Amino acid sequence: MIDPVKVSSTLSHLMPASRVAAFDELPRMVAARLEPVGVHDVAFFIVDLQGTVLREVTGLGIDAGEGGETLAVDATVAGRAFQRVELIAEPTPSMEREGRKW
Repeated sequence: MIDPVKVSSTLSHLMPASRVAAFDELPRMVAARLEPVGVHDVAFFIVDLQGTVLREVTGLGIDAGEGGETLAVDATVAGRAFQRVELIAEPTPSMEREGRKW
């Protein structure tokens, strides 16, 4: 089971290190730090200037978004989490905590 305190602590410690990282390094850096505390398959998104679209940062290509997803802010669980500034779990058939998307 994922310990939210460990995840929060890990993310807090990541903030100073991320300030000196190149933008395209951030997805790998975040994923590498969260893997040991049980968070897998991390996706890293930024919002456009209008606040309508979330774009995945993959660290690939000229804009660091090659091959990434684009999600609408007003029509997705990820967009709702962005708007509310909170973690929201995507519904799963079994509603189990492990293996869920947050």
